[in-house]
Amino acid sequence: MQSGNGTVTHGCWQPVPGEPSAAIWPYIRKADIVSSNTYLIRSGNVTLVIDPGGLQSQADEIAAVLAKDATPCVLVLLTHAHADHFRPLMDHPYFRDRTRVALAVQESGARALAAADPLVTQSALLEKEITPTKTTLPLFSESVTGRGGMMTAACGPAGTIHLATTVRTAKDGTHFTEQVLYSDDSCPVVLYHTPGHSPDSICIRIGSLLFIGDLLFAAGPGVAGMAGWNREELIRSIDRVLEILKEGIVTQCMPGHGYILSCDDAIRTLSGVKRDAVALEGIEELNLSRAKETAVYAEGLMDEVEEIFTVITARLLFVSHVLDELEESGEAGTVEKLIDAGKIDDLMNDFHRFSEEHRAGTKGTMQLALKAGQIVGKLDRMFSQQELALVLDPEYVRRAGRLLLDYTIVLRGFRQPRMLKNVTIGPFVAGFVASLDQSGNEDLMGSADDPVEFTRSLIRKIARRPVFRKVTCECAGEVNGWQAEIDSTVLGDLIRTILEDFAGCGSGEIAVKIASASGGLSITIAPGSAGIPEPGEVRKEFLRSECARAGGNLRWMASPPGIRIELQPLPFSGMP
Repeated sequence: MQSGNGTVTHGCWQPVPGEPSAAIWPYIRKADIVSSNTYLIRSGNVTLVIDPGGLQSQADEIAAVLAKDATPCVLVLLTHAHADHFRPLMDHPYFRDRTRVALAVQESGARALAAADPLVTQSALLEKEITPTKTTLPLFSESVTGRGGMMTAACGPAGTIHLATTVRTAKDGTHFTEQVLYSDDSCPVVLYHTPGHSPDSICIRIGSLLFIGDLLFAAGPGVAGMAGWNREELIRSIDRVLEILKEGIVTQCMPGHGYILSCDDAIRTLSGVKRDAVALEGIEELNLSRAKETAVYAEGLMDEVEEIFTVITARLLFVSHVLDELEESGEAGTVEKLIDAGKIDDLMNDFHRFSEEHRAGTKGTMQLALKAGQIVGKLDRMFSQQELALVLDPEYVRRAGRLLLDYTIVLRGFRQPRMLKNVTIGPFVAGFVASLDQSGNEDLMGSADDPVEFTRSLIRKIARRPVFRKVTCECAGEVNGWQAEIDSTVLGDLIRTILEDFAGCGSGEIAVKIASASGGLSITIAPGSAGIPEPGEVRKEFLRSECARAGGNLRWMASPPGIRIELQPLPFSGMP
């Protein structure tokens, strides 16, 4: 057994630092939304189970430890009533038995458990069914805290738990309630009500350990905005916990998910969480409908990101090969190292496997959205836009960067910004189409006297090969000069994406026509050859969402095959 001052480790009994009369048995998991960490604390005649988790296998292991080493009084203590922290309470024989196991949770969480509330408990978001569960000891009950009183509750066959309430004064002069759990011969367990992540969130101090639930993740993507989440309360709770940490009593923080932190690391991390929370004003509620919308967007976006990165990596490999042939092996190696093609393949394959598991029903909707966010973050960290733009067509690099940022914004709980402005559509589209052919843009002869610049120009010349063999653009006379309110960047990216899809299907010639349609304005993109397959629903939904953000609607045409972008023209003098 480790000394009481050491770092707490997974899966064995060890002394609680700062509390010689108590021992801790931690179950530490890699962070995800499926299940929480679990901490067993044994002191005197009481064994606490802090957050039994959300997995059957985890509950089995914990129940086996309790069956062997538990005291007569077993009390499940929830840091908050989210389903990934309490699932065994409803479907595991050991924890379901209220004659053997008592339950303590903050009062609003107790009400949610009693009503099997699918929103407050996040069971709807996690796509899990729960049953009503009765709480033995509601914490921070207004009927008790209002009079600074005491409560007692039966625990196990013959045990009794006491709950004492006091009021503390923070450094800013505000008052907050503190409660202490104990039995006649156990160590004190200090409780702090810290709402924000959820109304019922609490932190727990035993000795020099502080159990902080999901406070570290409360401002994170896929967490912020859940039912019951409150930004202002979260900021106040973080301030309160930071004050506790700076008192010097706590040495380690035990999170609800992931690995244990030192007090100093926890202070730094929570300070960052507070900064993130401050920036989250105006985010949307994260419910199952929002999660499904985000997951659908994730699949379409990841397909588009994969296509763009495939082009980027293929061009870099081609450039490297040509430079090798030209006996410029040093430059070839430099170009090849600009991006790790193998790692990108691994990340995309990982997402595809996860998507298949989601479609098979073994992964939840919110898990898929978060998985996409994890991969987007990794791609963003290995993706140097500035360096790649010096070599490749900068538009590919910019599009990839925009898509990665867009998904991060959506996952954070914000709607994508629509940067709409008045644009004369005919000249805009014609100019955009004309800009697609970048072959011949590099002046090799003009840089021949500078070896470094000549090599750079040569690399750009090799890399920036035109994708399209022939794209024509025609603007009908009746719409010449018509304007619409659009996001020109997103619309340009959408048109380019459609053109690339057609070119990738073997269409040698593609026609772009701007004309009037049903009182509106249309941009019709049609391949010169028949037989272009209609995209799948995931691809369709992604393109529709991009078009809506650009300021228009998207329609697929069966005969002749093609895609129509419909825009609402702006009324102005001189319009037909």
